[in-house]
Amino acid sequence: MISLSPRNELKNQLGYLWLKKIVGDNPRCSACQAKGVVLCTTCAGSGLYVDSILESQGIIVKVRCLGCGGTGNVMCSECGGRGHRGPK
Repeated sequence: MISLSPRNELKNQLGYLWLKKIVGDNPRCSACQAKGVVLCTTCAGSGLYVDSILESQGIIVKVRCLGCGGTGNVMCSECGGRGHRGPK
């Protein structure tokens, strides 16, 4: 059994696992380094962003990122989350 850190256990519960995937003979995805996920560009991987509507009123509030659901990661668009570029 693979021992996971609390960070990886949380990601695994949400469907993302930061461990490299076994891809066999297929070429590894260079966009995600064979992990299947990349950092969210909306929140830069933090999972939070400053709400611009409230900021315009002088209130600084960080809310959960809508792009990644607060995980900080999104599925790799190059490999579809598989970690390799081989056949589907």
